[in-house]
Amino acid sequence: VSIDENGNSSKELVHARGINWDEQHVENFERLNATVKDRTLARVRKLRRGVATTVNGPIEDVTCRSITLEQLRVLMQDIKGTLTIENITDPETGERVLWESATWFNVRDAIIIPRTKA
Repeated sequence: VSIDENGNSSKELVHARGINWDEQHVENFERLNATVKDRTLARVRKLRRGVATTVNGPIEDVTCRSITLEQLRVLMQDIKGTLTIENITDPETGERVLWESATWFNVRDAIIIPRTKA
């Protein structure tokens, strides 16, 4: 079980988000998440061809440059919820953007960029 920066365990987060997983699924998810992270770190260290950077400078710790499966799941749920609640339209088609038809550009322009502006 992993603990996030606020002291919440992944099991607590899964249950708090209303996901009805039993203990076996949570444990399987944790093992998969750890495996993906370990393999990714090994590959990044092996290929190390430069350093990722931000506006504040380089991110030296390779573990801070990735996204965990749990974080990806949270992002997906957040995007789905936003597309359900807000009336976001595709600038090219003028049609409402739904989860099933959303592109990365729709998500980036309407959700990610507005939330990450300083």
